[in-house]
Amino acid sequence: MLRRVRLLHSPIDELTITGSCWSRLLARALPKTPPAPSPIKSTPFITLIPTLHVASVEFYDKVLDYMVRAVQERENVVILLEGICDTEESEAQQMGEYFSIARNEELKAAMLQKADQNTLYDDETVKTICEELAVNYKVLLKQQATVRLQECYLKPKMAALVGSYLRNGADLNMSEVKAILAEEGNGSGGTFFPFSHLGANPAVRQSRERKVARAAQLRCVEWIQRGCEGEVILPWGFYHAEGIKHNIFATNAHDETVVFLESDDKLCRLPFGITKELLA
Repeated sequence: MLRRVRLLHSPIDELTITGSCWSRLLARALPKTPPAPSPIKSTPFITLIPTLHVASVEFYDKVLDYMVRAVQERENVVILLEGICDTEESEAQQMGEYFSIARNEELKAAMLQKADQNTLYDDETVKTICEELAVNYKVLLKQQATVRLQECYLKPKMAALVGSYLRNGADLNMSEVKAILAEEGNGSGGTFFPFSHLGANPAVRQSRERKVARAAQLRCVEWIQRGCEGEVILPWGFYHAEGIKHNIFATNAHDETVVFLESDDKLCRLPFGITKELLA
């Protein structure tokens, strides 16, 4: 069983129309960048994949297919995960689980089977996840042949298929969330915060977007300095996508070594494959 993390839900009125529009942000070295030890084989880049905490199996399978191809084709790939762990210790424990699964063929097979059969978590745990994310549990049960929670399908399959490329330190943990809310005067270290309300908090959302954007940028800068290719994949929530891009582009005005430009290539646009009835 995988250690669960907290995903934050947002209103999805526009999701059924817009779908997931993938984008690619290219890292370009400026003249002031120190020369790399060897010529750069290709431009490092960030691939932003807007996801949802509940979506069709077809959508999740296409995300997985892209990730598997990426790790097969590229020299360096890092997948920065969305998900709020309770503590730094639980972050480390989760990464240990991902790496253990990635190195063990029996665990890989078990994860894939549980994801396919929808048996990773018991009914009570699934109900809890639905409550946290404002997903209609009864509707989900009726549609479970074609629609799944991300925690029950995408995450275990990512662990099995690309587990050694996953990193979970680019999101906030609950200690950081509580500190942000306390600083705003919205709470203190001992206050309980309903996860279904955190997604609407601007300070928390913006801090998460800044942190993951910076983590992705630093990876690309490292690869440029080493003279190697690489891809950072960000499978993050639909409503974070524009904020993450804004934070990445915002550094262009004052960074004298690397700038980020959006590729003109249209990568992909996929429907999430859900209806509004799924949301409580």
